Amino acid sequence: MEILSHSPQAAPGEDSTYWALVEENAILREEIQVARKAAELTANLVVKQFEETEKVLHRFQVANAQRKAVLDSATRISIIATNKDGVITVFNTGAEHLLGYSAQEIIGKQTPELFHLQSELENVRDRLSIKYGRAVTGLDVFFEYVAQKRLAPSEWTYVRKDGTQFPVRMTINVLREPYGDISGLLFIAMDIAEIKRSEKALKESERKYRLLVRNLPNCVYKGYIDGAIDFFDNKIEQITGYSK
Repeated sequence: MEILSHSPQAAPGEDSTYWALVEENAILREEIQVARKAAELTANLVVKQFEETEKVLHRFQVANAQRKAVLDSATRISIIATNKDGVITVFNTGAEHLLGYSAQEIIGKQTPELFHLQSELENVRDRLSIKYGRAVTGLDVFFEYVAQKRLAPSEWTYVRKDGTQFPVRMTINVLREPYGDISGLLFIAMDIAEIKRSEKALKESERKYRLLVRNLPNCVYKGYIDGAIDFFDNKIEQITGYSK
């Protein structure tokens, strides 16, 4: 027995349309597959970038925590930073202890002028104005002071919240952005009131010592085991002929 098969013939033009649809369908499937792979790759990249960002943020948090710990551990040293407008952005525990203000009272609200002796600032402004031939006003006094490359510590007077004054040995440095522009100033100051009291007491003690020695009938000198002499009175000069 013979089996006959029959398939309907496509109308003119339908065959080309069919194969065009088949080809279009294959292209769409390929595009969908590519799009899915791209979406998957993008998702993976986003996740990876997010993880990297989290790691960076964590490192920043650790670094900031370490920086804060260092700043706060310096309880006898005032560390104050400002932005380029002079507004305080860092006010460590040492600054709180020495000046009597809390960080909440100062950060983002005040400038270093608040606790500097005004008459002292005016004197510095006057000197700088004469030197540069123009008026130095406001916080420019600090920027101009640094511009003179005065990097060595110098003595200034701080004024506490209660109005009392005390001497500090302070350095002022410029803070810069990564690309070099000035971003603010850094003030590091140490209370030297006790040091100055000790120096004054030492000078007074030496004065009394020399006065006592001068009135003694004997010759007096002070030396060390290695033979070095750092003091002898006028009587030794008269006896030996050697001057101080």
